[in-house]
Amino acid sequence: MISLLIWLPFENRYLAITASILVLAAFGLWDDRCDISYKYKFLGQALAGILVVGWGDIRVLDVPLLGELPLLVSWLFTLLCLLAVTNALNLADGLDGLAGGTTLLSFGLIGILAYNAGADYILYVAMAVVGGVLGFLRFNSHPASIFMGDTGSQFLGFILGVELILLTQIADPALSWSVPLLLLGLPLLDTITVMLKRVLTGKSPFSPDRNHMHHRLLALGFSHYETVVILYFIQSAFVISAFLSAYASDWLPGCIFFGYLLAVGLVFHCLEIKNFQFDKSEQWTMFWSARFTRIRLGLRTLDFERYLPLYILCVLVLLIAFTGITSATISFDVSLLAALLAITLTFSITRTMHTPWVDRLGVYTFCALLSYLGYRGQTAATLIYTVEWALIVVASVWVFFTISTQQSTRRFETSPLDVLLILLALLLPVFARSSSDIDHLPLEVIKFVVLLYLFEYVISSGIYYRFRAIGLVLAGGALFIAAKGMVQ
Repeated sequence: MISLLIWLPFENRYLAITASILVLAAFGLWDDRCDISYKYKFLGQALAGILVVGWGDIRVLDVPLLGELPLLVSWLFTLLCLLAVTNALNLADGLDGLAGGTTLLSFGLIGILAYNAGADYILYVAMAVVGGVLGFLRFNSHPASIFMGDTGSQFLGFILGVELILLTQIADPALSWSVPLLLLGLPLLDTITVMLKRVLTGKSPFSPDRNHMHHRLLALGFSHYETVVILYFIQSAFVISAFLSAYASDWLPGCIFFGYLLAVGLVFHCLEIKNFQFDKSEQWTMFWSARFTRIRLGLRTLDFERYLPLYILCVLVLLIAFTGITSATISFDVSLLAALLAITLTFSITRTMHTPWVDRLGVYTFCALLSYLGYRGQTAATLIYTVEWALIVVASVWVFFTISTQQSTRRFETSPLDVLLILLALLLPVFARSSSDIDHLPLEVIKFVVLLYLFEYVISSGIYYRFRAIGLVLAGGALFIAAKGMVQ
């Protein structure tokens, strides 16, 4: 909310969005505290929709096959769509991190499409949501320490619907009108599947049951972690399809969506008919477990962790040197940040008592600074670009094998959020091809993610404190960046 108030103009459209978010938040908090009737939930959603449609004039102007809609029909249809999307996300919020992770992928693509269309304000909203959801998922991924509740799920669904209308109807009418089906993806597919199943069994489409996709995956024997990851991959397929068919004929995204609907329904039907149980398939699990254990024991003999500190030192020195070579100018605010980081890193590494949260704050911020300067100073120097890619690829493989072969006494635990971040890092190079002036962005994002996991492991495992040279190089690098900016 604060970021939207700062960046968005004070126009009716954006004031209406802000007011509708406050209405949804009020009704969501009421529901989370008192478990109100669905009638009051619909009332809150309807009020939010009326604000957006009536005050903000955000509405669906055209639909496939029907063309331009009359004003009254447009208002009613938009309100119906917003209610449907809001409730689809609310119903899909059944497992830790599920609603946030699936919508994060959708908002990421909305941001890229908005960037390509020059729709800055749609991009600001999408990135504000992405940033908020990423921070929230750190504590909402399984096992969750905080929960989204109706307030969060209704907000995500509503703002997703609003963003899709703004993007396809106002900012970039050249986009396929049916591409929102793919961007809504998993929540919409889940809602359609559940309601069809209820109707076919003679029940009300709004009656509660355990036929949602996450319930069915759990019933098939998949764990909470596995279920969320599977659903993330399904949503990724929707988002990739939306990107590839964004400017195709209107019928193509719709056909792809219904193709996914039939395929997913058929897979579930076959598995449930055969009473498949993943956790009870002993021959399957024993076969792969034995081979994985054998591979893991073989890799453990290589002792990846032993030489990891030396490789980290080499990577840091080279990346800092590349930053100095490629960054022609460093602004005063960046220099000031680097100076503060140098002080923080020096203070934390020289203390006898360890404060991991301070260390993480300093190290993670320095990694972000390196990636930012690498992006700002992007160069056509093929050698530097190639060496950076090689360093990051080797670092990613190294940290993967180090985490995979770690001793059970000090486990580096992963969560569905880790899988989601890796998915985003892998998808970004595909999406970035649509804009020629962000060529180096995929490398910098992947570099940032790899460095985060690298330093998270060395801090949590204690390597960071046993090899103080790592912290000293980080502090020296921050001081070098600060000095370079000051003397320009």
